[in-house]
Amino acid sequence: VLLSEQVRADAPDTMAYLKSQGVRVVVISGDHPETVAAVARRAGVPDVGEGIDAAKLGDDVSVIEDHVLSHNVFGRVTPHQKREMVRALRRNGHVVAMTGDGVNDALALKEANVGLAMGSGTVATRAVAQLVLLDDKFSTFPTIVHEGRRVIANVERASTLFVTKSVYAFLLAVVVGVANVSFPFLPRHLTLVSSLTIGFPAFLLALGNQAPRLQPHYLRRLTRLTVPAGIATAAATSTTYLYARSIDDISRAEATTGATIALVSCGLWILSRVARPMSRARAGIFALAVGSVVGAMTIPAAKEFFELDYPPSDVWAVALLSVLAAGVVMEVSDRLIVRSRLQYESAITHKS
Repeated sequence: VLLSEQVRADAPDTMAYLKSQGVRVVVISGDHPETVAAVARRAGVPDVGEGIDAAKLGDDVSVIEDHVLSHNVFGRVTPHQKREMVRALRRNGHVVAMTGDGVNDALALKEANVGLAMGSGTVATRAVAQLVLLDDKFSTFPTIVHEGRRVIANVERASTLFVTKSVYAFLLAVVVGVANVSFPFLPRHLTLVSSLTIGFPAFLLALGNQAPRLQPHYLRRLTRLTVPAGIATAAATSTTYLYARSIDDISRAEATTGATIALVSCGLWILSRVARPMSRARAGIFALAVGSVVGAMTIPAAKEFFELDYPPSDVWAVALLSVLAAGVVMEVSDRLIVRSRLQYESAITHKS
């Protein structure tokens, strides 16, 4: 007579996915530790090692913490020990996801950062969990992670465009007030800039399927992306506009067109930053935005509708130099953010 645990066919693939994402898998069970270790090996759990008999650990929190930080498989674990293990991992800086289906898992599920309960589990586990796997398949977890990352990444891309606009709009209003000059744009100019460099691209970028690994400190990262870009854009636009206004024989339409050219160019540069790394879809979105801007500024009917009147060549030169300077500021800011992200990922990989 052979008694054997039945391991799901998709378990090894799920374990491989978790390992590729830097997730440490710890198995805590009420069964015999040798049985738990054998099943964990068949399921593809990495670094199984020796199964620890939690009955010998007692209730000493420090002993439990030492073992859960250095071992991955535990048997004969009581509900209270499971909770202490989750607490120990969290005290040491880990983000803990706990999965289970029995009443003895409820305490640990409630204590974890993310509780995953099985749909066929007890009412208690489903009540305290944040997520319930209705089909009882842990293999759906990668899909959940991918979808969550995709949505958050797309929201972050879109918010970068809109928050940057808020920064430079505020600064332009301040500059206009201090310089005591008329506002550099007509409403239709802002429609041109906002629709072709923010609204329309943000809508398409929000449909993207890429799902990079999430990072903490979203607001800090968003601020570091948007504030330098907003300041640089406002500086380039106001420099071009104030220079154009300083020329005696230039019309107001020519001055506002020069400011619009500077602003829309900076907007396209910001869009190119948000679309990186460039895929075919993002490159197509960016090319479509550039083509639409060029069309709006060259097609006679569009020029007339947006009230665009090309300024003299020296205003073009000032606008070009201002946009290039703003682009340098943005690129330097991006390099610093990329360096910070790489350091974070290196630290996470080392810790995992």
